[in-house]
Parts: sequence; structure tokens; C-alpha cells
Amino acid sequence: MHLLKQSTENRMNRWQWQSQTPMHVHAVATRYITAQLDQSRQLCQLLCKAATYEPRLEMDKGFIFINNLSEERRLIFFTILEKYYLATESTAFPVPQGFSSFFTFLGYKTLSFDIFMQYVNRNVFELQVDVMKIIMADTDNSKAGVQAKLQMLTALPRSRAKRLLNQWSHPISLMIRAREHSLNILSGVAGPPLGRSQGARKNKGYRGLTAFPSNENLSPLDTFLDLLTAKASLTDIDFGLLIEATEASMEESM
Repeated sequence: MHLLKQSTENRMNRWQWQSQTPMHVHAVATRYITAQLDQSRQLCQLLCKAATYEPRLEMDKGFIFINNLSEERRLIFFTILEKYYLATESTAFPVPQGFSSFFTFLGYKTLSFDIFMQYVNRNVFELQVDVMKIIMADTDNSKAGVQAKLQMLTALPRSRAKRLLNQWSHPISLMIRAREHSLNILSGVAGPPLGRSQGARKNKGYRGLTAFPSNENLSPLDTFLDLLTAKASLTDIDFGLLIEATEASMEESM
């Protein structure tokens, strides 16, 4: 109310004040948020300069810049930006565009994974698609690396996790997508799967059902596919994904 009263140059009587339109309120709120964002951005720039980072002078930007930082400088930079984040949160000020992903990747490179996930679970770090792609590529496919990726994916909203799973070229991704696809069909969820698998068809070693020979054509895979075809039409079933995931599962167990 104070902002609305001060936003008009001329004095208004009671009737004029009560007749102000909602658009006037929206305009005042927009100016207020814009002023907050400008102040927040200026403070962020000053803190970055204090940490010897000048965006206009640095050759490397964003995630590449973080990768090239020394561990000591990275820790100092993270400590400063963490205090900045806490200040904006406590005063309900907005942060500059791109700050959340930058801060999240900086935390990933600075903290141990367990501590990093605590920040994620407490909504300090936001695992947006852009930063998740970088983290997924930066994490190796060792047993510990795969477990870390799965732990991060489970912390994401369902739609975002599906999108990243479709882009993750790993047997675990195939198996998870195949299981969810099968569950949807057996549960009566109509429609084709998101991101139909074409990798198996493009693979020269792709053998389809012949990869699981059976004299009576009653192998476990055949029986399972019969169950699926009884629940949905052939166009709704991604056979390539299911067979490729089965092959990957068998290779993993060997």
C-alpha cells in the first residue's frame, strides 16, 4: 500500500485512490521487482569482482570457467556466493538469470557428493536440465558414478528425469525406461513411450527376437511380449527398447 501511495506524483483523494485499477497495482509491483533484481545483480557483480572474477574480462564463461578454477579458488568463490544466496533468500530478493545453475555446478565441483545432495534435498541447489546435462557428462560410468547419477535423477521431477534418461546412453537407462514402458502398458496407460528407442535398430548387432532362441518359441521374453501385446496394440509397444534393454540386462549379469 505504501508503494502504491508513493507511486503517483499528484495527491489523490479517497475516491480517486479507491478507483485505481488492478493494472496500476501490477505496474507498481513490476517496477518494484525490477529494482530488486537490479540491486541483486549489482551485488552479485561486486562479490564476483571481490573473488577476482570479472565476467567481462574472463575468456572462459559459466561451467567452463568453474572447471578451470583451482580447488582453493573454487572453495573461496563458493563460500562467497553461498553467503550471497542466503542473503537473497532471507530478504526475498530475486537472483540474476543463470545464477541457480552456475551456483549448483559450483557446489557440485566444490563439495563432496553426499554434502552436495544435502543441498539438493533442501532446495538450495536446483538441478535444472542445463546443469544436469553437464553433471551427467562430467560423472564417469563407474559403479559409484552410476549410483550418483541415479540418486540425482530420483531427486528430479518426473518429466525432467524422463528427459534426461532418454539422453543418457547407458544400459541402466535402457532398463529403467523399458521397465517403466512395460509398467505403463500393463497398467493400461495408453500411448507410445516417450523417446522411442532407435538405438537397437541402428546397431549392426541387433538381432531382435532371434537373440533369445527357443525351440517352442516360449522363452521368457516371448511370454512377456505376449502379455504386452494382449494389453496394447503393436504400435504402442516399443519392441526395440524392450529387446535392447533385455540384452543389456543379460550382459550386465554376465
